[in-house]
Amino acid sequence: MFVVDNESVKLEPLSRDDVLRGIILLVSVFLIFFGFSSDDRATGIFSLLISTLFLFYFLLGVQFQLNPIIFLKDMQITLAFILIKQRIIFVNLLTLKKNLKKF
Repeated sequence: MFVVDNESVKLEPLSRDDVLRGIILLVSVFLIFFGFSSDDRATGIFSLLISTLFLFYFLLGVQFQLNPIIFLKDMQITLAFILIKQRIIFVNLLTLKKNLKKF
């Protein structure tokens, strides 16, 4: 930013998406620290899973929905896509093992 003659330059206000992205990033970083400093393993693993889910959603760059139902449906579609891909890989691996046993 370049200032001439003590004139301040005003920046545009942040959009709701930018504010939500910042909040999710801060919460996920907090959950990562909380997960590693937790004494209980279940709490630590659960907080790490939630933080990685938030970071995954943050890094995808998906538009945020203000309606929580639409947000959850988007998450459901994304997770279903990932699970379907993993299932296809697993089925292919099983068929490969069956074919190797025949030889």
